[in-house]
Amino acid sequence: MESDSLTAIRTERVTDTVYQMLRERIVEQRFAPGSKINVEEIAKQLDVSRTPVHEALTILANDGLVEVRPRRGTFVTEFTSRDYEESLDIRRALEVLACETVVVHATEEDIADLRRLVEQMASSVVDASDSAEAQEHLNIIDALERRDVAALKSALDIHLRRSTASLIEDVMATEGRTSIS
Repeated sequence: MESDSLTAIRTERVTDTVYQMLRERIVEQRFAPGSKINVEEIAKQLDVSRTPVHEALTILANDGLVEVRPRRGTFVTEFTSRDYEESLDIRRALEVLACETVVVHATEEDIADLRRLVEQMASSVVDASDSAEAQEHLNIIDALERRDVAALKSALDIHLRRSTASLIEDVMATEGRTSIS
């Protein structure tokens, strides 16, 4: 019997779907930091058994997005300003390291495209503080255009440090906190 080749049918595990849904809600803060996760209620709302919810929460705990407290329940992780700073410090270090690579590989067309995007962004902002952020981007592009690695690293570092401070301030304000350690 001759058969045409068939394409495998991909099905997503229920656990994976539950994980994605819970992760999205945690990241978007629809589940507030520190709030208790009600496994029964989630299972009921999603019309699934508790097992895929528990499995999804185990994965989320491995991701650091929830904390399982024995005999108390599972809670959305509350991040401290130090947690944010450490994560963003890693990002900054990686991006600064990438400067040497981008200076070598960026084409004139790439740089022109970046400049156009930043100029479009700058023309659309009303707030003076946002135009200062646009200037930081232009400083980065200027250094890249000159192929000046040291200036590029410096401009990027300044921008990322200010962005980090601004992001942490915004997160704290959103959560109604003035400071966290």
